[in-house]
Amino acid sequence: MVTSSTYLTSGPVGETGRPGLWLSDAETGERRLISEHLLSPIMELAPGRLIAIGNDGTHGDELWVTDGTEAGTSMLKDIHPSGDPPAGQPPAGYPHSFTRLDDERALFVANDGVNGYSIWVTDGTADGTRMVTDLFPAHQWSSFKGFVPLGDGRVTFVASENSDKAGVWVTDGTAQGTHLLTYGLSYNNVETAVALGDGKAVYHNEMKYDGTGGEYWVTDGTAAGTRILDVPWDDVRGRIPGTDMTPSADGKVIVSVPGSKDGAIAGAIWITDGTKTGTFRLFEVPEGHLVGTSAYTDLGDGRTLVSVHGAMGSNSSRVWVTDGTAEGTFAVEGDWSGTPGSSFIPIGDGQAIHMEPEGGGRGPSSIWLFDGEQRVLLKAASMDNPPADLVTYTQMPDGRTLFIGTDYELNRKELWVTDGTAAGTKLIAEDYRDSFPRQTSLPFHADGGETDCGCPPNPETPTQPEVPTTPDTPAGPEVPTQPEPPADPEAPVQPGTPIAPVKHEWSAANGLFDVAHYLASNPDVAASVLDPFAHFLEWGAKEGRDPNSHFDVSFYLNQNPDVLAAEVNALEHYMATGWKEGRDASFAFDGDAYLEANADVAAAGMNPLEHFLRHGEAEGRDAFQAAPKTTGPQNALVDASFYYATYGDVAKEGVDPTQHFMSAGWTEGRDANAFFDTDWYLATYQDVAKAGVNPLEHYLAHGAAEHRVPSAAFDGDAYLAANADVAEAGLNPLEHYLQFGRAEGRDIFAA
Repeated sequence: MVTSSTYLTSGPVGETGRPGLWLSDAETGERRLISEHLLSPIMELAPGRLIAIGNDGTHGDELWVTDGTEAGTSMLKDIHPSGDPPAGQPPAGYPHSFTRLDDERALFVANDGVNGYSIWVTDGTADGTRMVTDLFPAHQWSSFKGFVPLGDGRVTFVASENSDKAGVWVTDGTAQGTHLLTYGLSYNNVETAVALGDGKAVYHNEMKYDGTGGEYWVTDGTAAGTRILDVPWDDVRGRIPGTDMTPSADGKVIVSVPGSKDGAIAGAIWITDGTKTGTFRLFEVPEGHLVGTSAYTDLGDGRTLVSVHGAMGSNSSRVWVTDGTAEGTFAVEGDWSGTPGSSFIPIGDGQAIHMEPEGGGRGPSSIWLFDGEQRVLLKAASMDNPPADLVTYTQMPDGRTLFIGTDYELNRKELWVTDGTAAGTKLIAEDYRDSFPRQTSLPFHADGGETDCGCPPNPETPTQPEVPTTPDTPAGPEVPTQPEPPADPEAPVQPGTPIAPVKHEWSAANGLFDVAHYLASNPDVAASVLDPFAHFLEWGAKEGRDPNSHFDVSFYLNQNPDVLAAEVNALEHYMATGWKEGRDASFAFDGDAYLEANADVAAAGMNPLEHFLRHGEAEGRDAFQAAPKTTGPQNALVDASFYYATYGDVAKEGVDPTQHFMSAGWTEGRDANAFFDTDWYLATYQDVAKAGVNPLEHYLAHGAAEHRVPSAAFDGDAYLAANADVAEAGLNPLEHYLQFGRAEGRDIFAA
């Protein structure tokens, strides 16, 4: 029997490191293995009935069902009964993207070996598990993401037939109820999808590096009700890629808007109900804080806590609370330290626990109770308190909250439980290897003990899918129901140009060299008789051509000057030592973050990129964006965090910000920091423009001494007048402000 003090976790089993399903006790820390065959994610269909991915070593990754007991855990259906497919075909089974319907059923994506990746539905029984429809019969490598329940038995999602072009679809779990709503989004750039409270969904088609995209799509599950949301901010300027939307407690959607380079649009937090009139700004974010790092915590009383991190390298955060109205939004006094989001643990009734590392670092943490308006110290800073890094949590049926914190000094995770009091915040296990399964409603409590899960003693042959019907013709402008034809295959593609996902064809000579990707990216190689991998080794790597979708040769070499100087092959270096040293494969893939999020991969000692491309991507695991680092001597006035956040192309290539600005950035009109406006400086001081010199170097060498101002936003003379210590020391006012004054809370003065 699963009681209110027990919960399910996914953790490594024995020396293999493969994750199994464990039943753990929040009171004693004891744990018992339920099944060594279950992997996450796990989803609860009904009380006492959960589905998951399982692998018994014979059938591959397939759909399993469990009631939290050993006897009630078994494979539900062998979706891909023919075994592993030949090379170049989608992996067998691989159920992923579990999404609940409203009638104790769930949608998921799987491959049956005949139709490729398709939409499936299950009610937790073998007979009730079937393919809904094959949207793209001609394609084995169809892609799906962004599943959003509308609350009326339907789910919207984004699907692509094997190109970057994608459509928004709707389904009720039947072929007849599955329709295309609109077409033309970029599959790779749809990173965020959330539900509105009135039966609608919002999709953000993020801005691409070529300047296209940037729309917010709203849909009610009909073609006529699928449209672009008219937002008052500009998605083109100053975008910081990443998750930027979250559902609010009142059914609306909170959106973080980084603002524009020219300052016309301030960095701010907005809210929308999916209409133009219902879209408004909640509050502006102070200068020096990165809106793109906003984190949200549901306080459980209709309000949301919003924490915004300081600039890169800072551990300071600002905190707001909002009920979704301008009147009900306020800033919480004081500066907060700790990673936004991960250090706040909701405990219900408008309260949250906050763990704050001493001195803003990874030292001892103090524990605070935040009651929705102010915070009260529960426990003073101590090494005996929970670690404040990478905190994950799940709420217990009895009102308490379980959470896991990472202790970097001791290289371990700790399991804690809290009821919001000092006495009720207790350590359960100090060296904890499990994790809360993704996409799950755990822990669960099966009243009355064990539950009949309807599990078949032996898997049955897959049932035939329903015959799909032709989608109704949508109202308004004609929406294509078939994918657009591919571009002329003879059209040249420059090396390094981002391409749409293609089927993987892994080289026998190198586990991360995708032959299909390389040929699709480089038509000149495809048209030749050269072996693709041999071409990559001889010429491709030197020309910056990429071996797969998530390894960027240019980024890797730019971020690792030692590898560049050694003149070794970037991919081979990464595979041999780079990933073990924590080097990032590309702007699109942070290996350490992937291992942190996937304990089973870390425990197995696997190369994170190899696991993601060969398994994780198909399983629906997330790839985490890397944070580029500086790689050479820095100019004090080139703000690296500002430069990377403002200029995504530089971040994507991994070029050092000072090097880029000094060599090319200023000639392109880019700004070195938020208070030095290159174009403004040259337009204001024509003698500098005529001399053709770098304006930042001029300001440092001569401009400040000549009482010239770096931008309309910063008056150096006024700053020196207000800060006699800076003036007496003979320091450059802007340099002092960026390095010290901003952190010290000193005021700036507009010119």
